[in-house]
Amino acid sequence: MSKRPYDEKRKATAARYYAKWKANASIEDIKQRNRKNTLSKHYKIKPERYESMLKMQNDSCAACGTDVSQEHHGVLCIDHDHVTGQIRALLCGACNRALGHAKEDPIRLRALADYIEEHRR
Repeated sequence: MSKRPYDEKRKATAARYYAKWKANASIEDIKQRNRKNTLSKHYKIKPERYESMLKMQNDSCAACGTDVSQEHHGVLCIDHDHVTGQIRALLCGACNRALGHAKEDPIRLRALADYIEEHRR
């Protein structure tokens, strides 16, 4: 199935517009635009919802309490249920990765906590 000429023309116009915008934008503008696009495309939320969640969590990870200022790029990860897509909370990178590596399995996570406590020095 070939693409319609209109689609190609629209893409080319958008690419020119973005290149012109990017040439005049600050690094901070580009970061904000990228963040807004990520929130919109991946999580279907607006930056205002992210900011509201962050404020409700006192600018910290919902699991361990790490302050957002200690995080890479100064942002927390959006934790969501991979089955339903439902957003749960904001997590620091370490908690988000731990949850993912444990395949969001509470039994596995509890077993790991027990393991750590059993093998404390």
